[in-house]
Amino acid sequence: MKTIKELQNELLRIGQIINANEDYLRIGEGVDVIIDVKIHGDEYHYIVIERGNEQKRIITNSSFELMFLFISSAAFSLSSRYAANNKIPGQDFRRLMFQHYLELLRRIGPRWEKRGQQKIDEILKKYPYEDE
Repeated sequence: MKTIKELQNELLRIGQIINANEDYLRIGEGVDVIIDVKIHGDEYHYIVIERGNEQKRIITNSSFELMFLFISSAAFSLSSRYAANNKIPGQDFRRLMFQHYLELLRRIGPRWEKRGQQKIDEILKKYPYEDE
């Protein structure tokens, strides 16, 4: 198991690859929303705290999955901004956003891109594209 400090350093290093805002990558810091990580035995607990209340907790044994939660959030933010600035009339906003999201994850490595594609597939299964 990696320590919180090791995780934080790795998050910042990976975040630089995609030019992510460090605010998305800080463990245990934030203004309105805090993303904290606790280690319990061989489990990482990814905890979303909003206005002092726990909103979500994801438990994993994988440091990769834990890191993916942080990096994915940062990449989605960057991709959303990119898609908003490059909107294609008549096309579902998410097409460009997901394309850019995967491009960012590809910069980090194939495993990241593959995991990102899985996340997109899960979203599209529930909420298919709606082009005009």
